Amino acid sequence: MLKIVILVVVVMGFDVKKTIQLKSNHPLHDVVERINEKGGPYIGVVMAYPTEELALLSSGFFLPSSGLPSLQLSGRTFNIGKIKGVDVIYVMTGEQTLNAGITVQILLDVFDIKGIVHYGIAGSANDSLSLGDVSIPKYVAFTGSWNWKEFHSEKGDLPELKFGAYNFPEKGDNLLAKIEFTSQQLYSNGQPMEEVFWLPIEPKWFSLASQLQDMKLVQCVNETYCLRNTTSCLWIESFSSDIFLDNAY
Repeated sequence: MLKIVILVVVVMGFDVKKTIQLKSNHPLHDVVERINEKGGPYIGVVMAYPTEELALLSSGFFLPSSGLPSLQLSGRTFNIGKIKGVDVIYVMTGEQTLNAGITVQILLDVFDIKGIVHYGIAGSANDSLSLGDVSIPKYVAFTGSWNWKEFHSEKGDLPELKFGAYNFPEKGDNLLAKIEFTSQQLYSNGQPMEEVFWLPIEPKWFSLASQLQDMKLVQCVNETYCLRNTTSCLWIESFSSDIFLDNAY
C-alpha cells in the first residue's frame, strides 16, 4: 500500500550571520545575503521525487519570488517564494538518506531557516492505511541499521522484528530468528551526544498539523482517475529506512 507522509521538523534560534557559511569571496555571497535580508526567516520545504515537486507546482500554492526565484548551490536548486503568504525555500533532495542530509545541511547553513517541512510518498505495510491517506508522524525512527540476534535469544531494550511473524501461511518459529533495531546518535547545539531510537517531532508544529484532521482531501485527479477509498489524515508513529520492499506478499 502507499500513503502520503507529512513530516514536520522545526529548527529554531538561527542567526542569519551565523548560518551563512559561504566565504566572503564566494560569487553568490552577496546574493545569499540579499535573499536572507529581503525575506525570511524562511520555512524550508524539502522533497525527494519529481512527482512531489509536480504536486506542489500544480497546486498553484507556491508563488516564485519576482526578484530571484531560484539559486543554484552544489548542484541543487533552491527555489525562493511564498506559500499562502509565508516565505519559503523549497529544494529537491534526491533519493536516499545521504542526499537528504547533505541538502538539508546546505539549506540550514546558507539560508535563514526557522523550520523544515518534509512531505512525500511512502510505502506502508499497515492495513489501516490506504492509497491517498495523509499520515502525520509524532515520532520517527530509522530502522535501516540493526543487529541480527540468535535463535531464541532474550529480548533486548530496543524494538525487534521477528521473521517468524511473517511465516506463510501461519506464523511460527523461524531459524532466521529476529533482528534488533539500533539506536542513532543525535547531536544538538549545546547538548551532549544522545543515543535515541524515537526522534520526536517538534510539539508546536505537530499541534499545528492537527488542524488538518477535518480537511477534505481531493478524491479525483480528473473524471477518469479517482481513488476507491475515502481518504483521511491520520496521526501515527512512523519510521524510515533505506530498505524498501514493494511486494504485497
